[in-house]
Amino acid sequence: SCTRQNSANGAAWCAVRVNQAGEVLRNGWEDCTDGCPGKNGPDESCNTEGDCYANGKKCDGIQDAGCICKKGQCKISSGCGKMGAFFRTGCGTCNEEDCEDEGACKWTGSQCMETSRRRTACLSTSSSPCIFPFTYQGVVYNSCTRQNSVNGAAWCAVRVNQ
Repeated sequence: SCTRQNSANGAAWCAVRVNQAGEVLRNGWEDCTDGCPGKNGPDESCNTEGDCYANGKKCDGIQDAGCICKKGQCKISSGCGKMGAFFRTGCGTCNEEDCEDEGACKWTGSQCMETSRRRTACLSTSSSPCIFPFTYQGVVYNSCTRQNSVNGAAWCAVRVNQ
């Protein structure tokens, strides 16, 4: 869909040429025409969860709903696989659209299944491998976060309780 992120003229734009990694090539974008997804509505594009809380985005000012960046668009999380204050939303109860919102579940075949914790090549500033997903203060993170960061830098879990 169209985005206004980093738009030089404020107009919604989309990629028309990308490399094999899906990154926009230099001058590989054009302004969107009326009728394109995201052109006339609010810009809900994102690269990180934090983008969704920016001024004018879907979760701007929302305190009590978990917002995620899923497939490049801001989305209020379904909480699938997430441990709430009094209950856990089991993966088996989630539909395909919401299954992978929190990273605790994965859509396999025709059902939502539990995933296992996995290590990634992502490293902390001390060169320790980040562990995703991790849970911090009841929220499941699938990427680095700035939540409660003392210095404003993004951080990740390098150890988790089993």
